[in-house]
Amino acid sequence: MQDFATAIRVKEMVIPYPQEESLTDIIAPSFPASGTGVTNTYGFSLTAFVYPQGANISAVHINGVSQNAQAPSFTLPAGETIVFTYTLPQNALPPEWAWGNFLNDSV
Repeated sequence: MQDFATAIRVKEMVIPYPQEESLTDIIAPSFPASGTGVTNTYGFSLTAFVYPQGANISAVHINGVSQNAQAPSFTLPAGETIVFTYTLPQNALPPEWAWGNFLNDSV
């Protein structure tokens, strides 16, 4: 019986109760036109998941620093701006994205 009680105490310590800030709804703005920046106005870093669809993304910069344009996601710190450079072949769908705070340990 003591082992069972110990397991319960350990489980309670390992699984923290979620903080209220972590329940913030994160809504991504529309994907920007090529060469247009979007700033993270949330008070924490977030992850931008990019779905190129038919676009040819040739460059990505965060606060002027070049990123891997073929990466599926980017960490965007609070207050920083991301800029995509891309072309759309004829009849191609434009890129889309989703934002989340999955890599954020502070919230």
